[in-house]
This record gives sequence, C-alpha cells and structure tokens, in this order.
Amino acid sequence: RPFRELANAGHVRWLMGQRASRAGEAPDDEVMAEVERRALDLWRGIAEFTGGEGDVQALAGETRAAVEAALQLPILAERFPLPDEPRYQAAVEMVVSHLGDDPAAWATLLGWILVHPLARMLRPEGDPELSRSWMDEWRLGQQLAGVMQELDEEEGAAWWSAGTVKVLVKHQAWCPAMEEDEERAYQVLTSWLRDGEVQRFLQVNRHLGVLWFNGESFEQLLAWMMAIAAVRITAGAEAEGEEDVARAIVACYEVVERLRAAEAASDYQVVKLMEAAKGPAASARSDARQTGAAPDRPKERGA
Repeated sequence: RPFRELANAGHVRWLMGQRASRAGEAPDDEVMAEVERRALDLWRGIAEFTGGEGDVQALAGETRAAVEAALQLPILAERFPLPDEPRYQAAVEMVVSHLGDDPAAWATLLGWILVHPLARMLRPEGDPELSRSWMDEWRLGQQLAGVMQELDEEEGAAWWSAGTVKVLVKHQAWCPAMEEDEERAYQVLTSWLRDGEVQRFLQVNRHLGVLWFNGESFEQLLAWMMAIAAVRITAGAEAEGEEDVARAIVACYEVVERLRAAEAASDYQVVKLMEAAKGPAASARSDARQTGAAPDRPKERGA
C-alpha cells in the first residue's frame, strides 16, 4: 500500500501540477512534505519486510529531493545556466521535450525515482540488479502498468512503460563522473546491449543472419537516459556550483551525441552500431589487431 500511495494516477497528476514553468519557481513545500511523508511510510515498510537497516529518514529525504528535481526539469537551464554552450541547450531541450505534458512519461519517471534506490535499504552504495529484482518480486511493474492504464494508456503501452522503468533502474548510473574518454560511448552501449530488457526495448531481432534494432526506440532510450541523468545530477545540487552541475549534464550529453552519430552510421544493424560507437583511435587499434574474429556482440534474448 505505501507504494500505491505514491504511484497512482491522482498523485501523478497532482505532482504534474507542481512543475516549475519559470525561473525561480519551485514545487510547494507542503506538497513536497507530503511526498516525503509517503516516502517515509514506503521506506519503513521496506525496512520491516527486508530486515534492512538503511536510514529511512535519509532515504525519504532523497526521494523528496529526486521528485523535486524532476518537477524542476522544465526550468533546468534557468536553475543551472551555462550560456554560450549549445550542447547544454540541446541536452535540456532533449529532456524537456521528451517528457512534455505526457502523464505516462511523468509516471514512468516517478516510477524510476521510487524503484531505482530500493536496494539501498540493504546496501548503502546501491545495487541496480537487486532493485530490479525486487521490482519483479514485489510486482511493482504490475502496479505501475495499472497506473499507466489509469492515465489512459492502452494495456500494451502501459506494460511497455513499466518495462521502461526496469531498463532505467538497471542502468541508473550509466553516466559516470566527467572525464575525457573516447571509448565511453562504446562502453555504455555495450553495457546496455548486454541487458535482455534493453534488447527487448530496442526490439533487437535477427533477420537473414543480421541483428537489427529499432531506430525510434533507440532515440527513446537515449532521451530516457538523459532524463534520469538530469535528475540524478540535479537532485539536492543547490549547494554545488551552477556551472559544475551544467557541465556534468553536458558530459552525459556528449555520450548521447556519439551514440546518435553511431546510430546514423549503423543502418539499424547492431554490429555496425557498436563499431561506429568506438572512437576513431579505438577503431584504428581494433583494425590493427583484427585477426578475422567476429566483433563482440550482445547475446540474443533467450539465448
């Protein structure tokens, strides 16, 4: 029941009404206090059920901070300005346009906020695989699909949204700290494609001996990954330097840019996508070492 108190159609619409629309706006303190109260009930229930010893008060506060950060995504560029940086503007536009005014999209983001840290009740550093396992074990995906249907999604689309949450939970920390590494895009992509849930999301399939993926789904995946990265980076970040926060988002977007470029060169073939995601120098090294072995590729679902 505590999960349902946070994840229901009425609560999603209520929170959407708290979205900031202009610089200086923030969700109402009383509304956020209610979110924190419900989150505290949820974390207490998880502690009792699992025997975990996580700090329920701190975890509830983090849930509140993440919800608050999500509701301020529409004014991301105003909260953390970075003038004269077109990549930052593109990153912000990608996130804002992806969420739009779609209740199901906001419900998906809220679902991720609630589910992705579950394992921290047992492991303070988190464990994405355990969080996703509990999502299945406790049938939270079924509850989220029900919320989507309450928000007027068709049954198939509702389950797709719940599956999206599973993907995002597993890959919640896909964007590491800022560092220059031309192979980052390839490493991130490889991690994603090894996950059967991502393969399902991308509709990976074999035809005539070639692994294919759906380009529209790939674009959706990139937008979702940017959205959760923006929430993770900005939640509770008011005390940090505005430019540092913005540049952390740019660092994530640089990976997305490389993956988009790889998609454009892939002909929607998985192996070509992976090859294109490698940096030029990495590809040159790979060519130099080439001994006729087939390139590394993800296992097919069910393999």
